[in-house]
Amino acid sequence: MLIDKYKLPVIFDKKEHYEEEIAIVFEQGLGDNIMFSRFLPLFLSKAPNAYLINEDENAESFFAKLNLPCEKKVKNTTTHLLGIMSLPYHLGIESIPKTIDVWKHTPSKTDKIKVGIVWAGSAYHPTDDKRSTYFEDFLPFLNDPYFEVISFMKDKRKRKKVGSEEIIDYAKGFENYNIRDCGGKITSVESTLSLLNEIDILVCVDTAIAHMAGTIGVPVFLLLDSSCDWRWGNVEEKSDWYDSINIFRKRSDETYKDLIQKVYKKIRDENIVP
Repeated sequence: MLIDKYKLPVIFDKKEHYEEEIAIVFEQGLGDNIMFSRFLPLFLSKAPNAYLINEDENAESFFAKLNLPCEKKVKNTTTHLLGIMSLPYHLGIESIPKTIDVWKHTPSKTDKIKVGIVWAGSAYHPTDDKRSTYFEDFLPFLNDPYFEVISFMKDKRKRKKVGSEEIIDYAKGFENYNIRDCGGKITSVESTLSLLNEIDILVCVDTAIAHMAGTIGVPVFLLLDSSCDWRWGNVEEKSDWYDSINIFRKRSDETYKDLIQKVYKKIRDENIVP
């Protein structure tokens, strides 16, 4: 709870203008905070004494480039707190604004289509077993010389399955393929954005890198479980949050392997070249 961590009251009342000194704090995961960063300039125009608390070193350079008031800890004069995901309510938002236009996707062209892949999210996520899949599910891309496959998986270690002691190796078979591995170069949001700018397409499960890629306009093919986060909607094939994200939803009788085959076929058959 925000109030427990920072020992200040959360502001709940929606107003036309906010005179209070408000510390806006992150909530949930990195991808969520990147997604909701678009609301910061709008809210700060109504709350001139508000500022953002950024305790995440990985995101420091990203939020610094937004040129917004930012602190590493709560100032002594601060009177209230506000979670970043509450900003749409306080703004009375009826439609989702565009992402902040700071970065642009400008990949260099080569003979092959450079496709980035991410097959698993954080091992600590409560629905990890529903949103993560296996490296070897991407074999259609790996075995096709039309593509240059690039891994954006930062953590390829084995992990425990959610709710059990079963050990899962989502990266099984990775060492059998001579593909470019960017995992070790992912040290911050900004370094990730720089690496994403080098690819043509990203195929990934629902994790923070989808938000980063969507922010700069990388064409994303997002793989979702049938029970996914509400912000991706229930039936939509495009995202209301990111123009470049294409949504592929797994039916109850499908696996992610089936879904990846559909994505591969669409890209290959339609000769999709960004």
